[in-house]
Amino acid sequence: MSGYIGSKAVFLSTTAAVVDGNITVSGSVDGVDIAARDAVLTSTTTTANAALPKSGGTMTGALTVDGAYSYLNGLRISGVDTGNTIYQPTSDLSISSASGSISLKPSGTNVLHATNTGIDVTGNVTMATGGSIVAGGANDLVLNAGESGTPDIYLQSGSSTKVKIEGSNGNVGIGTAEPARLLHLSRGGSDPQLRITGAVDWDFYSYSDNNLYINNSNGTVLSLFENRTASFASNVGIGTSSPTNGKLEVTNASSTVPTGFFRNTSGAGDSPSLTVQGGANNAAPNFSVLDYNGNTDFVVQGAGNVGIKTASPRQLLTLGTLTSFASATPDCIDLGGTYSNSAGSNLKLKLYEDGSVTHGFGVSTSSTDYVTSSTGSHKFFQSNTERMRLGSAGLLVGGTSTDPIAANTNSTQIAADGYININRASGTSLYIGRSGSDGIAVGFYKGQANVGTIYLTGSATSYNTSSDYRLKTDAQPMTGASARVQALNPVNFEWIADGSRVDGFLAHEAQEVVPESVTGTKDAMRDEEYEVTAAIEATYDDDGNELTAAVEAVMGTRSVPDMQGIDQSKIVPLLTAALQEALTEIASLKTRVAALEGN
Repeated sequence: MSGYIGSKAVFLSTTAAVVDGNITVSGSVDGVDIAARDAVLTSTTTTANAALPKSGGTMTGALTVDGAYSYLNGLRISGVDTGNTIYQPTSDLSISSASGSISLKPSGTNVLHATNTGIDVTGNVTMATGGSIVAGGANDLVLNAGESGTPDIYLQSGSSTKVKIEGSNGNVGIGTAEPARLLHLSRGGSDPQLRITGAVDWDFYSYSDNNLYINNSNGTVLSLFENRTASFASNVGIGTSSPTNGKLEVTNASSTVPTGFFRNTSGAGDSPSLTVQGGANNAAPNFSVLDYNGNTDFVVQGAGNVGIKTASPRQLLTLGTLTSFASATPDCIDLGGTYSNSAGSNLKLKLYEDGSVTHGFGVSTSSTDYVTSSTGSHKFFQSNTERMRLGSAGLLVGGTSTDPIAANTNSTQIAADGYININRASGTSLYIGRSGSDGIAVGFYKGQANVGTIYLTGSATSYNTSSDYRLKTDAQPMTGASARVQALNPVNFEWIADGSRVDGFLAHEAQEVVPESVTGTKDAMRDEEYEVTAAIEATYDDDGNELTAAVEAVMGTRSVPDMQGIDQSKIVPLLTAALQEALTEIASLKTRVAALEGN
């Protein structure tokens, strides 16, 4: 069948259909929606043109290649050699080169070149902190970037570190992963940590006993122990190859350098520069220093006695050989150095009472200082009897009591605050004299003002109270003196102390009439210090060794009456004024009597 439909717009034949123009279908053809398919084709074309342009264009977006199975060449790169591929055989990414090499060339420069024999790198390989480069199947070589960013180098066997070089400080550890020194050797067991081979093998050991041993093929030569001691297998010579005079022999042929020099510069804790310890034989010297001729300059005996210029010290310290007075040459000690301008601060000789309290002798400007602790005393003995003491209570002479009167001891106390206490069983307690002209023997002061004196002449003593007119003002005549005298109450009384009877006044009664003549207040009390337990003097044997130690007095405080006193001379002005009033009255009466008798 053939023919045309409508001016050849459609031609149908048995073999084909020819359409001149567009065919518009409003439904589907063989079940396919033509309009929906056209929309899909248009969208796909637009996406492909944007993501994968034709030759000569620029590809944008991502390209994903997914092989159907392992070792499928997902992406082939054609060029001189068609065997170059990038593929994902399993979970890894592989780059394969048929020619046997792969190069990375940023800016045309070969930075990394990989071949069948290895990798060549031009320039630096930089790792982030904590990163590592590992070589060997069992971590035999590890280059690790430590926390500081400096690389550490490890030589390992499996996970066990055999050698480590720390990049931060350059410390090398052999047998340890934490080298604490520039070279740190560590090995357990009995094998030596270090061997030096020469004519013989020298081995250095540090066992689990914390000691150090130096051995050679002949045995142990030197052992250094943790307790700061050393053991030598034979004598040690310094400056001599044939030490025969002791375990250590030091020989010096030079006259300009010392034979021995010991110095400790740490300045901390228990770190002596030189320690010499003798044996058990206390009878023989444990340490001696001899001069060139063999004479003893210095010796320390086993018992601890020290001798200077003597080989037989009798005491803890002996200076020189003990000789008779006739032939003796004085041996002395020179204590040099500078002095302090502050008294008591520069001790030349220190004496320790209990390991902490210091006494001693020192110097300051133009003076010699005798120094003791704040609670100590300077004591002076005659034989084994204390005769004088200078301490916190002041100067005590003849006894140890701080209150001779209260203790009823024959002694004198001169306190640092100016207090003087003198007590004597009989005889005069205090003598004051003038060997020359008449004058003041004792002056009395209140502050810096003189308020009285005791004046001596060749035949008399005057007790004077300050009365110079220049010390006074507003002087007025006394009135009413007779009445005030009448108010006084003179009495005859008995002293409680010795039972004697005398005439006088009761202080509190006289105080009401002449207050300036009386001191103190009626019935007043005061606190005073007293000895609760008396001091005990030390006792000694005939050699001067102390048998019993001295015991200081135990002091206490008690309340006692504060007695009133009266200066009866202060009543004399009142008596004088009263007498004058009486004389005036008598004269007036005499005049009146005479007038009456004349009448």
